[in-house]
Amino acid sequence: METAVTIGKFDGFHRGHRKLLRELSDYRKEHPDVSSAVIRLETGRDGILSQSEQEDIVRSFGIDRLIRLPFQPALAVLTPEEFVRHYLVDELGACFVAVGTDFRFGRDRRGDIDTLRSLGEKYGFVTLACEKETEEGRSISSSWIRDLLAEGDVSRANQLLGKNFSLGGTVEHGAHLGTTLGFPTLNVFPAAGKLLPRFGAYKSRVFLKEKAYQGLTNVGRKPTVYEGLSPLSETYVFGLDEDCYGEEVTVELCSFIRPEKRFASVEELRQQLERDREEALQN
Repeated sequence: METAVTIGKFDGFHRGHRKLLRELSDYRKEHPDVSSAVIRLETGRDGILSQSEQEDIVRSFGIDRLIRLPFQPALAVLTPEEFVRHYLVDELGACFVAVGTDFRFGRDRRGDIDTLRSLGEKYGFVTLACEKETEEGRSISSSWIRDLLAEGDVSRANQLLGKNFSLGGTVEHGAHLGTTLGFPTLNVFPAAGKLLPRFGAYKSRVFLKEKAYQGLTNVGRKPTVYEGLSPLSETYVFGLDEDCYGEEVTVELCSFIRPEKRFASVEELRQQLERDREEALQN
């Protein structure tokens, strides 16, 4: 079976990447006898999205497969034609290939859009180059989103992503200090390889048991009460009063409240959490 393909780094599947996914989805609808695949060129960095989030997005566009192509020396030495022949032609039988206008491939990044079009004519596939999506007069990029997350500016990062940055997983037991302070939390350790934003408190939106709630989320290491703890997210959920251990939860970060800090006492921490709760409830 022939395959419609899009290929790129797809770090975050931001609005520009989704443009490519829509092109693939539209082509598939017009050619129902063709399969579809996303090839993600992985760099080894922590991802803006977890692997399960990436798969969910690809499925939401009706695309059949997400193919992960980790960077390795054998891949780096392929000429542009060797890369196309092996991965697009021999492996997938590509009939349609959608990429961004800045797509480069092959040894020393020698291949560009013109190279891909020429190889498409040779091997029998159509090439579509999509212009980049822009925001604030500049091209949307994964590096820009990463910088915003590092600053804690999830509001702007969410605009570029086209969805809210989220943390998800299974609710686990903690030391129950939050309960003692009057702020019982849902504790979740992030998936391996998941990029974390600036440590601190965030206004959040929580999805649990098919319901949505407002929340107050802290991302970090709990420096007031622990040393060396692995990073986690702790979310106080407004209006929730039930045991949720073992449940799957998704926490979307909406806006930054304050950076994480070490408090002089647990009581000082409690007072700060009261202020954080008031700010999270605004707007």
